[in-house]
Amino acid sequence: MFLMSMTAMGIVEQLAISHQVYFYMDVGYDALTATKFYGLFGMSFAAGNLIGAVSDRTSRERFFIPTAIVCAVFVSLFLALRDTSSLWLPPLVAVGFGITFGTFPCVLNATLADLFHGRHYGRIAGMMILAFALGGTIGPWLSGHLHDTTGNYTGTYVISVAALLATAVMMWFVAPRKLNTVHQHRPVRPSIAD
Repeated sequence: MFLMSMTAMGIVEQLAISHQVYFYMDVGYDALTATKFYGLFGMSFAAGNLIGAVSDRTSRERFFIPTAIVCAVFVSLFLALRDTSSLWLPPLVAVGFGITFGTFPCVLNATLADLFHGRHYGRIAGMMILAFALGGTIGPWLSGHLHDTTGNYTGTYVISVAALLATAVMMWFVAPRKLNTVHQHRPVRPSIAD
């Protein structure tokens, strides 16, 4: 869970937040247009937060693993974005990446609660925040360094796709599906006759 939080929520999310406008500007979009695509990503991310609740009805893995793979596909579409000639690709990437990635915070936090509910949950959740902070420190710096070194964001996309796929694999190993569900019974209320 620590590594999942570090790779997905730390590295990928913070990398996308800090560099996404520059992703679009790098291929030729003006700052205003790039910011509009970023705003579309932000709104889609918020919608993804709501959609993540579906994992309560299915299971964490059944929802998260395919979503992470689809998210990786959307991120890989940045590699196809070479200039401003494709009018449909930037909005598609912004919406697809935003919705799929937006599901991550609620699903990962719910998975943490599934696995570690109880008196130590607060400490464990704190460690997840530490992982998020570490990844959030590494991701944007690494992306900027790679861009300055190579002159493009190709390395950033490859790292993001790899991190998303690695997170999907980690979810399989975390295996909240193996938990025994604890059914809560409502207390029986005494009747008036008692």
